[in-house]
Amino acid sequence: GNWKLAASESFDSAKALDSWHLEGPADVSVTPKGELQIETRQVMIDGEKARCSVLWFDKPINGDVRYEFDARGELGNRCLFFFNARPLKGQKSIFDWQRSTAKYMDYAGEPRMQLYTLGMLRYDQEDENLRIVGGELAEYLKQMEAVPRGPERKRRNEIFQRKTILQSFPLAAKSPDRMSHYALTVTGARIVLEVDGATVLDVVDEHRKANPLRGGYFGFRNFRPSRAWYDNLRVYRR
Repeated sequence: GNWKLAASESFDSAKALDSWHLEGPADVSVTPKGELQIETRQVMIDGEKARCSVLWFDKPINGDVRYEFDARGELGNRCLFFFNARPLKGQKSIFDWQRSTAKYMDYAGEPRMQLYTLGMLRYDQEDENLRIVGGELAEYLKQMEAVPRGPERKRRNEIFQRKTILQSFPLAAKSPDRMSHYALTVTGARIVLEVDGATVLDVVDEHRKANPLRGGYFGFRNFRPSRAWYDNLRVYRR
């Protein structure tokens, strides 16, 4: 109860894109059906291969929040929902620095911000997961990345997975041929996800109960060249 609408978008015109900020190589458009379409491409940026994108809503929504939207993607895509992204270490906004290639390390390896990531639309996988990345976890990841591939690197990666994955859950969206409805509620350190009316995730971030990520920026990520579609976005704040 006591939820009030803080932001909404039905993507019925190209003007809807004015409220969004793109990182990485992607074509963003509004389809004739009135859906947000994100088509992530693979290009070279400053001599580096780039094949990831994040489309952020450009204003933070703070406090206890509830995100609702419809989503579908092409078979084989790798989508995430980034949410409650908060700047740290004296930064005023997550846009205070550039992430032109939108690489994984630009987020998970970034001590100036922390955020939750939700796996979604993975039709060819058995399960998905909820993670916390960035912030105090960034230094461990950077140290792990510096270790040569081998048993020690594998051991550190397993530790990193345990540190970042809050909970795994069975594949929620079943078909790339239709939209699935996502409803994600974050109250304090408790995170609940419903997909098409069924609760698939209910977890408390025990390490951040005393200092939870109370809202922030949110966005749609893809790290494989493919298309995904979104509609009927509603964000509520309590």
